[in-house]
Amino acid sequence: MELNHNNKRFLNEDLRTVLEKFYSVDSIRALFALTKGNAADAKGKHPKKAEMVDALLETSDNDAAGRAFFESLSPAAQRAYAFLVWNKHVNMATLEAAADARIAEPLGDDDKRGRRYPGYTVSPEFDILVHYVTGHYGTAWDYHWSGGIESTHFAPRRIAVMLPPAVKKWFRSFLPKPPHYELIHLDEPPVVKGQTVRVFRGAEDAVLGWRLAADAILRKTLPLTTAGNPTKAAMRKLVKSSTAREFFNHPGDPKELCELRHECLFALLTQASRVELETLAQRPFPAEQLFAKIVPALLRQPGVIAPAVPHLIPPDDFAAPDKKGLRALSDICAALPVGKWISAENIIERVHLRDVHVAHLETRHITAKVYRKISFSRRENHFVGERIDLNFASPEDFDSLVVNPLLQGVPFLLAAGGLLDIAYTPPPTNPQWHQNGKVDYLTPFAGLVAVRLNAIGAYAFGLAKKLDLGIEETPECTIHYSPEKLVAIAKNLDPVTERILTEHLERLSPTVYRLTRKSLFGKVTTPRELADRVKAFRDHLPGEPPPNWEAFLKECLSTPPPLTKRNSTMIIYTLSEDPEVRRLFATDEVLKRLTSKVEGWRVAIDLSDINRVRARLREFGYLLNLEN
Repeated sequence: MELNHNNKRFLNEDLRTVLEKFYSVDSIRALFALTKGNAADAKGKHPKKAEMVDALLETSDNDAAGRAFFESLSPAAQRAYAFLVWNKHVNMATLEAAADARIAEPLGDDDKRGRRYPGYTVSPEFDILVHYVTGHYGTAWDYHWSGGIESTHFAPRRIAVMLPPAVKKWFRSFLPKPPHYELIHLDEPPVVKGQTVRVFRGAEDAVLGWRLAADAILRKTLPLTTAGNPTKAAMRKLVKSSTAREFFNHPGDPKELCELRHECLFALLTQASRVELETLAQRPFPAEQLFAKIVPALLRQPGVIAPAVPHLIPPDDFAAPDKKGLRALSDICAALPVGKWISAENIIERVHLRDVHVAHLETRHITAKVYRKISFSRRENHFVGERIDLNFASPEDFDSLVVNPLLQGVPFLLAAGGLLDIAYTPPPTNPQWHQNGKVDYLTPFAGLVAVRLNAIGAYAFGLAKKLDLGIEETPECTIHYSPEKLVAIAKNLDPVTERILTEHLERLSPTVYRLTRKSLFGKVTTPRELADRVKAFRDHLPGEPPPNWEAFLKECLSTPPPLTKRNSTMIIYTLSEDPEVRRLFATDEVLKRLTSKVEGWRVAIDLSDINRVRARLREFGYLLNLEN
């Protein structure tokens, strides 16, 4: 059945609506004939469409009858429909290969004239299929240009084919399920040939990672790029000050991925409100509130998926949410068994087999920063290829560029926050795509092998009522402030408190710090910046500083400026080489009061005082010629 603007709105409705409104009477008559035999009675009269629809619906309510209907189809049709039942829409060439049969034929030359797109016809036995020509250009579809005008060259890869969801659900009720239709529990991650599979247990230092990222955002200590992301240098500095582990910190790992875990945490928390960030700054650390309320709230923010698909360019309206897609991502994680590994292949295949909607952005909302590899340029030393516009991408391209990377990237984001354990390898070289020759993998997360829901994730997704961090919580950091000297001694120092101390105090030893004007002022240039810095110092250091510390802080805030700007214009003069003149400017009280000594034998005189200086010099027998 050809998809067009008249029937498109009925495609995703329930089975009765699809049969009544989407399919034509000829299509229903063909289906009815397959089920009941000859659709016409002895007099050649055909039943009405409503009667045929009711008969087909009776078949859909009975698995045995549905199976009998399916088996009445030709072997090629059975292969085609069985393939589509467990796949989303594909192109006609792929379906013909799966069915081992020719399904679409080009129209004759007379029928093609005046058409903008290639004309074709589909065999009647395949009339259940939904098919339409897609795309406007691109070698991905074997579609060619001729003098700037679109050719009518017949290309099966340009014909998208699918089944209505309601028909797929009907067929699935009696067809055998593929292996990955259900989650397959594993005790160990799968083995990857030729690769060492790494395991990252996100819960071990989850609290520290969240605290560091929240502190950096709340106190704005990381320099940002124009896009609002931390600079690479700033992120490297943050990672060095952290004991939280990274995904890729082994020799030979790509250098651009060495801060990936902290970048993921930072990206997650950029979706948080200031109230949520301030909650994370509380002591003791509010772990239960983080994983019960803040993390679930973050996962409902549309922008949370952006870090998972860094090869895509979101538009300005990226935040326009599709709550169904976001909810599906959470539902996928909530369906995972606690403590058991699930292969990434199983998760991805299960999403496709069940038609789960996870790509919550329409193709018109995003652009891919990747090119299809077509040929290798020895001169440029990288692949050259075709830029993919997702608006006109094939269904397979959309899955490989959007859906699959999303399902690989989200587990890394959750692992960065401690909700999942992941097994993975460095991102493998992608044989199909490249990003302007910069990297040879599609995304940093392409090496995902398996995931495991841990106790933190079970609590965050509502599968457990009690939070078990699975680690011993370190004792809370305490600071002893000397009531006599501006010296502080830290006990059980953690990386977050250490960063705050080193930003505001001079370090005397690993646990001893001293407050000075130089350490407190840092790089501030205005009184307002100093006030903000002092407030941050008071807000984020543990405990209450004694009176001598408060007195020092107040003194720093109230100290008058060493220079006061005057609303006048100073002119600098060079003194004569006459020793007597120089002696006068050095000893005469009137001249000393009216002039200011400048480096070298020079003085600065305010324009309002110039006539008095002139008169005083005349008293000593000197004339000041202002025209010189």
